[in-house]
Amino acid sequence: MNPYQIKIQLSGATVQALQENGFSLVVFQPLQATPSGGLPVVWLQTKSLTTTITISWTPTYAAYIASSPVVANGMIEASSEVPLGMGDMMVVAQNGSASVETDGPADAMSILNNSTTQYSCGLAATTGDQVTPIAAFPLYPSSLDAFAPMAGALLLFQSYPSQPGQVLERSFAQGLLVNMTQTQVSASFDINTGWNTGGASWGTLVPPNTMLATVLIHRTPLKTAADEGGAEEQQE
Repeated sequence: MNPYQIKIQLSGATVQALQENGFSLVVFQPLQATPSGGLPVVWLQTKSLTTTITISWTPTYAAYIASSPVVANGMIEASSEVPLGMGDMMVVAQNGSASVETDGPADAMSILNNSTTQYSCGLAATTGDQVTPIAAFPLYPSSLDAFAPMAGALLLFQSYPSQPGQVLERSFAQGLLVNMTQTQVSASFDINTGWNTGGASWGTLVPPNTMLATVLIHRTPLKTAADEGGAEEQQE
């Protein structure tokens, strides 16, 4: 899999203002999902702010389950996680242990709960040696949730206190939603004028106070062999 890279340029004055006012760079990843009731989770966060910040990752994913509920500002701590590819399915046993089968929906990474316990679940993305959830959904007993990662990221410089693994419901600053139509993109940020992509079509500005699920979680039906043109995405 090809790595993705987003390079962010900032002026020295912007870096100084961000540092003095307790800002950090917060990063989310978008995904497609069949279940409802999900919320985005902070994937990456850094307070190491310089005039050039590079975010890079290889698109590898795991499925996870957690006992922590899906609530705004709550932390999601996985109790089990397994690497998955498209078509793979994480199967949760009665005792909470997880195994992988290869007969899941072909266009998704899925989680089958064969237990009588309700969990939280979702996909987690890898960066370096860290695997962090990117969204959290309720996983009910005897149910199947399916997900598909999307090539992109939402970037925000905000002072609202948060950390990787934390559920966030809304944006607290202007964000930049990046659609990785190419493997490397560059943007700039100014604390007074916001994000600038030079008019590139891969970048979309997200206003502050946006409900993050509306831009990061795309409700979509699973494709079947009968779907000639693919399923139409529906945004929650």
